[in-house]
Amino acid sequence: MDLDPAAESPSGSISASAETEMEREPDKERDPQWLQSSLHTLVAAYFEGSGCFSFMDENGATVAVFPGAGEDEEQWLYRINMGIVKLQEVVLDCLKATASAGIGRPAKRGGVHVSYRQAKSALLERYMYGHNLVIPFENGGAGPKEEALLPDAELERRLLLSLESGDAAKAHQLVMQWYKSCCEPASSAELLLEPVLFMHSLLTRYIHAQGWSVRGVAAQELAAIRDPDELARQEHLAAWAGRAIDKILAYADKQRVSKRHRFIDELMAIVEQSLDQDIGLHEIADRLYVSPPVSQQIVQERNQNDLFRLYSR
Repeated sequence: MDLDPAAESPSGSISASAETEMEREPDKERDPQWLQSSLHTLVAAYFEGSGCFSFMDENGATVAVFPGAGEDEEQWLYRINMGIVKLQEVVLDCLKATASAGIGRPAKRGGVHVSYRQAKSALLERYMYGHNLVIPFENGGAGPKEEALLPDAELERRLLLSLESGDAAKAHQLVMQWYKSCCEPASSAELLLEPVLFMHSLLTRYIHAQGWSVRGVAAQELAAIRDPDELARQEHLAAWAGRAIDKILAYADKQRVSKRHRFIDELMAIVEQSLDQDIGLHEIADRLYVSPPVSQQIVQERNQNDLFRLYSR
């Protein structure tokens, strides 16, 4: 639900007495942020006790999430629609401004973000039909249309963070969360395609961001998406993503070890070349573009026989 743009509000949507009261309102009470905050307060108060959860999104609109009460989809939509129509009268009376609302289709817990996107899409239609409206989302087809479920941005962020930190347990936990919320509910291979493409592209983007190649990291796992029969076997998807995660983390460990060995070789080469000079860890660190504590730790971990040999020379 969002306030209608004042400059574009239909002349018939607000009564003459309301317009007069609006002219008398102090400027601070016509401030857009104040009005949006007030709208959210009205929504929360109006639906208090119904189980409705509300918050303001990044654009200042009020988002209200309603729990199901066991009724079918049409009954649910009718109940929400009538509640918002009555609320619009309260908004006009209290704020002297009109507000419109978009309603998404009912969804299970894992698909609430899809319903939210549908509600935002429906709300945009007020620019075609006018203001002070309640607009349910339409599929555009003759009957109900199933939609693919996709993870929210938070799951994507946490999965990338677990890959970056090398936390295999957390990464596998998030893969199972993706599988249970997006793959298990899918009733066909067609609906599975989008969540699988999401996971495939996320892992591919992470590999490329490290400067690696898919062929060198997890070629077999990420090429499996080409097989429609594999895609149709829903129970294999969690194992498929888990294997790709393991390959990525193993490759990252290998790269870290290789990089550490190269670093040690460079460090020891500098030490050997500078045996006749008064050189300290700070200078070595400067040459290797690292901090002195890092170079000190590497020296302390280096094979003691090598250090003794250098000391003797």
